[in-house]
Amino acid sequence: MKTKHILTALHFCVGLFFFALPQQSEAQFLNKLTKGLEKVNKGLDKFNKGMDKLNEAARERSGKESTTETELTKETTPTTIDHTQLEKKESNTDDLELAKFFRGNTIHLKSKYWQSMSEPHEGIFSLQETNGLSFYRVTGQKLFNEVWKNCSYSWLKGKEPYFSCGVCPMMSTTPNEKGENVIHLLYSNGTSKPLKSSIKHVSPFKDGIAIAKEYSIKERDFWKEYYINTKGEPLQGYPKISGGDDDAIRPLCDNRRAYLSDEDNQKGWGYIDGNGTVVIPPGKYDEVEDFSEGYAWVVKDNEWLLINTSGRVVVDLDFQKGKYTPTPVKDAVFYVEERAGNYQYYSVTGQKLKEVEYASSFCDGTAYVSFLGQDLKEEENGDLSNGYVQIVDRDFKIVKTMKYDEMQPSDILKIKWGEVNTSTCFSGDKDHIISPGGVFSINSYYSTKTYNSITGFDNFHRDKANSYARINHISLDGKKYKGVMDRSGEIVLMICDEE
Repeated sequence: MKTKHILTALHFCVGLFFFALPQQSEAQFLNKLTKGLEKVNKGLDKFNKGMDKLNEAARERSGKESTTETELTKETTPTTIDHTQLEKKESNTDDLELAKFFRGNTIHLKSKYWQSMSEPHEGIFSLQETNGLSFYRVTGQKLFNEVWKNCSYSWLKGKEPYFSCGVCPMMSTTPNEKGENVIHLLYSNGTSKPLKSSIKHVSPFKDGIAIAKEYSIKERDFWKEYYINTKGEPLQGYPKISGGDDDAIRPLCDNRRAYLSDEDNQKGWGYIDGNGTVVIPPGKYDEVEDFSEGYAWVVKDNEWLLINTSGRVVVDLDFQKGKYTPTPVKDAVFYVEERAGNYQYYSVTGQKLKEVEYASSFCDGTAYVSFLGQDLKEEENGDLSNGYVQIVDRDFKIVKTMKYDEMQPSDILKIKWGEVNTSTCFSGDKDHIISPGGVFSINSYYSTKTYNSITGFDNFHRDKANSYARINHISLDGKKYKGVMDRSGEIVLMICDEE
């Protein structure tokens, strides 16, 4: 099309030029013009042939690229797997059970040479690869082009880095202009902020703050520790702290945050409020736990004491450390393991409520228990005996009895309520996600026919839009995967263990 337009314009210009020439030069000019046009046409033919070759080569490249990914694309680009066809195999019960986990398109994340996958926090997880950590959303999107290394002490305890309040501190693997590897604050929107090179460690963030450990020749012992906000700025008005390890940064619960003081006259544990003001002075307690429903356990002189938010002791029942381990207050109740090996519930006033064989913390008004044999009478409770799991209300009245093949008494101790009031539980040769009231919302899967399986659930972690949990073992069609599921039990992402 372009060639036709060029020729038309050329002929028009020639015509104008022709009428402008004197008559005696007409024959001579036409002869020259003819020869010139012949050269132009030959040149245009060569140009068109060249363009045709280029277009053909481009089409060939496009076809290859659509079927063959580059190595970089293979490592970072997610694809989707449509498993909805499983729902059509109505004759196979196993296939129908498997289809419950795949109600839509599951993202298949491709990443070569990865070693482990972290739990998803705030919809983000990390992959430990050969040269560092890479971060991904549960949608399969890679957040940063760079890989990172842990900058806290958590790796010494086998803990994984995680996002909290939209930020995660990590060490860069790419040196800056001075040849230094510095700590960055990674943000969930895909941006990052470098900190000054003298900061050598940063703890995970909890409720918007973290502990930074900075090397300084001006400080005694050359180290100073202080709180920072999510911008990496030191927090003013906060007490001087002794960070120790990552356990020293504690969550803000009931507007109280435990901290370890480094003041010369008050060394030890105390509590500050959300503004950094000391509300329970340090130095009284050897150990402290976080507050729950306005109460916290502390250790003084090797004895557990229950205090309120003002620091007043409300329960002192001679719970010696090492013999007793009290649980956080839930629904105004806690329990401890008695000397006989049974479990005793108490109120926050110290009143004994009920002794049971096995106990869980209350959640949403109910708890999982296994009563002692004498507490169950056949005429009152039906065909029940010691060895069953019951769900009770705050008055310890039975609201539900679990089937023996669903849950066994010793499984109760594995119940640890998470951020969204659910818990993992292994019982009856299956993994479960359970809810208060005895609802098994998600059950693991195993097929004796196909040997496909989905097992190994982690607890859900809170997210703004949803909550996600890691699945540690997925076996499909002879391949092994790890995955991420939402609270409905649908697997939203998988990554192959063998890639």
